[in-house]
Amino acid sequence: MKSVKRFLPSYIAFVAIFLFCQSASAYLPEGKDSYISSTSTYVVVGRSSELGSLQDKPIILSADYIEYRKEENKVLARGNVKIEDRDVVVECEEAIFDLKEEKVEAKGEIILQDKETTIYGSKIIYDLRTGRGVIDNASSFIDPWYFSGPKIERINDKEIVLHNGYITSCELSSPHYRFKARKIRVLLGEKFYAYNVLMYLGKIPVFYFPFYWHSLRERRFRWGLKLGSSGEEGFFAKANFGYAFSERTYGTLLIDYMAKKGVGWGSRYDYNLPNKIKGFLYGYYIKEKDTKEKKWRGEVEHWQNLGSDFYFQTKLDYMSNQNFNRVYNEEDWIPMKEELKSHIALTRSRPTYTLKIAGERKDVWDYQRQRFVNIQAYSPRLSFATRLLRINKGPFYYKLGGNYTNRYVKPYDYVTREFQEGHRLNQSDIYFDLVNKLRLSRRASVDTEVGFKETWQDKDEDWNRKNVYKNIYHTKANLRTRITRSLDTDLTHSFQQEQGRKTTLNKLSILGRIRLLRLLEFTSSTGYSFIKEKNLRFDDIFSRVDFTPSRLTNFYLEHSYDLNREKTSNFQVEAIFGPGARKWSINARLTYLQGTSNYPHRLDVVNGFNFPIIGKWKARLATRYDTYSRELMERGIHLYRDLHCWEARLSWTKIPSEEEIWFTVNLKVFPEGRIGVYHNIDKEKWRLRRK
Repeated sequence: MKSVKRFLPSYIAFVAIFLFCQSASAYLPEGKDSYISSTSTYVVVGRSSELGSLQDKPIILSADYIEYRKEENKVLARGNVKIEDRDVVVECEEAIFDLKEEKVEAKGEIILQDKETTIYGSKIIYDLRTGRGVIDNASSFIDPWYFSGPKIERINDKEIVLHNGYITSCELSSPHYRFKARKIRVLLGEKFYAYNVLMYLGKIPVFYFPFYWHSLRERRFRWGLKLGSSGEEGFFAKANFGYAFSERTYGTLLIDYMAKKGVGWGSRYDYNLPNKIKGFLYGYYIKEKDTKEKKWRGEVEHWQNLGSDFYFQTKLDYMSNQNFNRVYNEEDWIPMKEELKSHIALTRSRPTYTLKIAGERKDVWDYQRQRFVNIQAYSPRLSFATRLLRINKGPFYYKLGGNYTNRYVKPYDYVTREFQEGHRLNQSDIYFDLVNKLRLSRRASVDTEVGFKETWQDKDEDWNRKNVYKNIYHTKANLRTRITRSLDTDLTHSFQQEQGRKTTLNKLSILGRIRLLRLLEFTSSTGYSFIKEKNLRFDDIFSRVDFTPSRLTNFYLEHSYDLNREKTSNFQVEAIFGPGARKWSINARLTYLQGTSNYPHRLDVVNGFNFPIIGKWKARLATRYDTYSRELMERGIHLYRDLHCWEARLSWTKIPSEEEIWFTVNLKVFPEGRIGVYHNIDKEKWRLRRK
């Protein structure tokens, strides 16, 4: 041990002296006229005193062959040359290092790399004092943009300038499109911009921009434009300008000009702080030039986590006219909004219970008075409800709750569109349910439930001021059995009765499921009521079959049979064949609806065929045929073309009420920036749109 202790300090001192001598010999020798090394792998070059604080940051040069010439004060390097200067690394095949000028001239598969970007070229002149460099036949990539040109100048680690070059998102050596200018300035991590820009498709110039810029950050500014004409609006130009104020907030300004309607203004503000707050505010206003009417819409949605398990939520929606969306808010998927719903609520949600206070309102469109009318409102509604809670880890569970509301009701007939006189009443109820979950065996279990509900309101069914009490009790039992691994059933009995009155529910339901591996699944259910009229006691028998014989084939059948009328009420069957995804697939669907007094029965045949045409062309054909009216109700042809860095879509759709054509094209790098032309043949409406 003593010998080891004496040896270790001697060994450490020897290694330190050896490393010191090695690093000292790595500097270029000052007392020799020339220096040639084919064994050295690097040379450390000190900086001049002019560099001030940078003197302690040496330049490291490594290569297969290094030659120092004292008279010229230059270093020549060949083979796997690598120069490391602070955060800049230059790799090449051959380099001349001018020690006096502190410049490097290199050639042969140049790679200049720093923290922000990588530039490739054939030759470079790099100034070690300023970090400035000029690269010939250069190219660079800043996701998703490719920069290429005869010369790229690196100004510093934050800026490069492309001379007589182009920018594109197409990675081909002969790109499908490009933006070309005499000088393109790139502020790394921020943006690039240029003056007098020509856009080329292939080798053909197609568009001129006096000035073009694009952010390299996450897009903050977006815009869209619709140009077109329709009989209702005349010529129109509808523009939207969006700006991301932060990662969590986004605002949009809407400005619409319509030759017949005038000028409309609107805005929308979206915000989202995950798990804390989210929502939007939307408003739009126009005074129509042709009708002199004021049209507007306001919409607000807000959700907020207040802490301590409290949550606030509101949705307010109102508009001046049911047709508002069809003309002024085409983004809403409901063009004719005949019903409006609003609410505001404060909720406390705990693992064991939920407590809520809320206000609600529902309006419908009055065709006679041409305005929305309130038909139902709760102001307020108070509710308390527990989860299903276990009693002492046994088989018994319970839940209880209560509600109170001050309610306004204005009866409305949706068929005749007639209103009755409105009334306000107070209502409350309490309820309690006791549940027993009992496992009979590995394959059988029984869930039973018994409970009561007591309700009160201060007016009767004729709106007379009178206290009305109801005591309702109910029971429910469900027997679940798994007969085999592939077969299980549910048998359920439900009972409900109001105290002192007739039974309101006495029903037995059954459901069965059969599964055979992953090939076949069959489900069927029905029910029988013991208290309804004899010709209405049976529920429809609902059946569904899913059959998947292979990865290329899927088949399902849904069928509802009316046992009381002994006839099919509706069914749907569909077969899908093909690998899908980007390849091909065929689907055929047959749908039958029994219909009602207001809607006639229908038997539709729906077909769809997705297939590649040639190259990167894909198509979808779709039809819907009504066999009763013997009319082709819908047909469509949808074409898609992958243009490498572009994509194009062409759609034609015809239904009995209208026929329309859509054509859109966009750069893949701008998926939201589609430019398209829409034409409605029947309404003679068209629009040019940039989304």
